[in-house]
Amino acid sequence: MSDFFNILLRVRLDAYSGNPQALTLYRRRGYREAGQVTFPRRALPFICFEFEVRPNHRPQERADGIR
Repeated sequence: MSDFFNILLRVRLDAYSGNPQALTLYRRRGYREAGQVTFPRRALPFICFEFEVRPNHRPQERADGIR
């Protein structure tokens, strides 16, 4: 029964590598780079990000008050 409460969830997303603000945002929020993917008609690849979420996990508050 205790395994039921130790479920790990993953959030996955892709961000266009030509969007440096988005890349910075995800990296600062703790997302890790998991690879790249390319699409037709796009000059640059998309960066694949992944973030592991644990139940009852609360991000640490930064000094500037942002979580």
